[in-house]
Amino acid sequence: MDFIAIKETIESVLEIELTTANRKRDTVEAKIIFCAICFLIHKPKLKELEVILDKDHATILHYKKLVVAFHQYDKLFQKKYQKCIDSLSISDRKKILFLKHDYLLRKMTVKRSKTKVYG
Repeated sequence: MDFIAIKETIESVLEIELTTANRKRDTVEAKIIFCAICFLIHKPKLKELEVILDKDHATILHYKKLVVAFHQYDKLFQKKYQKCIDSLSISDRKKILFLKHDYLLRKMTVKRSKTKVYG
C-alpha cells in the first residue's frame, strides 16, 4: 500500500481531509496517525510526507514524537488509531503487529544525542 492509498484510507475511516490547513484536534490526530502508519510500514523520507501533507520536516518529526504520548494516554486516540489499522490491508496489518506502547517507543522516538551534565 502506498502513501496515497494510506492517506485515502485514513480520510475515509475518520472522515477528515488530511490536507486541510486547520489546527482542530481531529485533523491533527488524523495527520499523526497517517505519519505513524507510514513510518511503520514504509520507512519514508521526510520529504515524501512533507509533499503529501504540505507540512515542513519539523512538523512531521513532531507528529512522530506525539504518537507515542497520544497512544499511551488518550483512549479516544487509541480507538481512532486501531480503527485505521483495522481498515488497512492484511499484509500491512501484519507489518504493524498491533503496536504496543513499547514497540511504538522503539520505532517512533527520534534518537537524541547524549548530553553530559556537569556539576
